[in-house]
Parts: sequence; structure tokens; C-alpha cells
Amino acid sequence: MIKLQKNIVKISDVNPATIQDTAFFPHEIYEEHSHDFYEFFIILEGSMLHKLNSVSTALNQGSVCFIRPDDVHAIGNPSDTVKLRISNIVFSREVFTDTLLFFNNSINFNPDDHSGIITNPSDNEQKLFVEKIEQIRKFSEKPEYLPMKIAAMKSLILDFLLMLYQRTALYPKTAPQWLATACSEMRKKENFTPGLPAFIKLAGKSQEHLTRYMKKYLNDTPQAFITRLRIHEAAGLLRNTRKKIDEIMYETGFNNVSYFRRCFCRQYGDPPGRYLRKSRSIFNPQR
Repeated sequence: MIKLQKNIVKISDVNPATIQDTAFFPHEIYEEHSHDFYEFFIILEGSMLHKLNSVSTALNQGSVCFIRPDDVHAIGNPSDTVKLRISNIVFSREVFTDTLLFFNNSINFNPDDHSGIITNPSDNEQKLFVEKIEQIRKFSEKPEYLPMKIAAMKSLILDFLLMLYQRTALYPKTAPQWLATACSEMRKKENFTPGLPAFIKLAGKSQEHLTRYMKKYLNDTPQAFITRLRIHEAAGLLRNTRKKIDEIMYETGFNNVSYFRRCFCRQYGDPPGRYLRKSRSIFNPQR
């Protein structure tokens, strides 16, 4: 088994992050290997048989997989006729650490404790990935755009980690199927925006029954769970759009400014305005 070094994928102290496109012909295999850098990839076309740390998973188009240094993985195209195309986003430990510091100001997240695969991302999630990848490609064309490329890369990494967190830390693995399914469905914007009535309808239980099981399996209440989902969405909109704060507040299901600010500050350590300024200075520097 080989271990790929940073110079193989053309990342260095000067250029600590980059994107590469890779294609696999029918039945082509990339044997087991590990890295001394971080990577995640998105499947643009076809399907993949992916082996990560001895666990094999079939991944479809749109799936995203996160690979940490020293993870061992292999890639294969199981198709008889269809080419497999992926975009590899590779970056140094330093880039990841810098991004995680910003992330950990808001959520206690340890990527080593979580599965690194997102299957069946929503249309909006796929669109976000594709748009940011294309943005990074444009920045890669000229050396003077390197600071913008690294900022865009960190923003993409942060978005991915938030998606990963929502699918793992906010997912009751040992809960009854009805609760697990309801929690999973509540990640969708059309459900968490209307809030508790949608949660009760998805669960098919009374509010008291839902609350009792949420406390038992997630040590949480339905409303607190919904609020976190709404705040995650609001933070993403602050980072990735030019919408006004009050517009984002209403869009994510809040209708009280002081309550929105209080919830946001409790989760991210800053009120929305300050978070917006900080995130733009880190993830969206002026061209």
C-alpha cells in the first residue's frame, strides 16, 4: 500500500489547497492508499464502489466523501459502460486546522468521531458544492488569486463539515425508526422552517410523546433541535449569500429579532452582524 505525499497532488506551503478532476473507466480501480493530507471528493458522474478503512460502500452521483490523513481507502468504478468522474478537493493539515478553529467556535465537533460520507445530498447542497468548486477553479488560474482561492476552499470545507455534523451529531442512531426518520426529514428547509407542527406531523406522534423520546435519545427537546437547524441554515446564508440579516431571519423561520440574535449568539458566540463580518473577512476577502 502506498502513502501519497503532498507534492504528488501539488500542494505545498505556498499552495496549500487545490482541486483535481479524475476519471475512471469501466471497472478501473485505484488500489488502497493513504495520504499525508486531507481530501474530500464529490461524484460528478457515475457511481463508485468505495472502500474506507476496510468498510465498502456503494456511492451514487452527488455523494461526497471526506478522507483524513492516514485513512486507508480505495476507489473502483463498478459500471460496465459508464465513466466515473469525481472532483478531488485536497488541502493541507494547516488549512483544515484553520477552518476547524472557526467551526469549533460554534459547535463542539471532532471529525474523528463522525462518519466521513454524505450520501444523497439535497439539490441545494449539490448546487452549493458545484458553485464553490467552480469558484475555486477560477481563482486557481492566476497566482495573485491564491488568497481568494484559500478563502473559498475554507468556506467549502466549513459548509461540508456543517452538513456532516447535521447528519451525525444531530441524528439519533439508536432511536426508534420513526424518530430517526423524522429527525432526518427535519433537516430539510421546508420542514424546519415551519417548525414544531411539521416535526409532529413527520413523527406521527403527540407533542408529549415526541418530546419524551427526544429527551431520551438525544437529550434534547424538539424545539431546541429545530432551532439549531434553523441557525445552521442562517449561518450558511450569511456566509454564502448577500441577503440582509432580517431577510435571512424570516427565511429560516424566526419572526423576532431579539430572539434570533440571542439564539444565534448562543450557538455561534457572536450576533449575526459580527458573525457576518468575521466570516466575510475569512472566507470572502475582496478580490
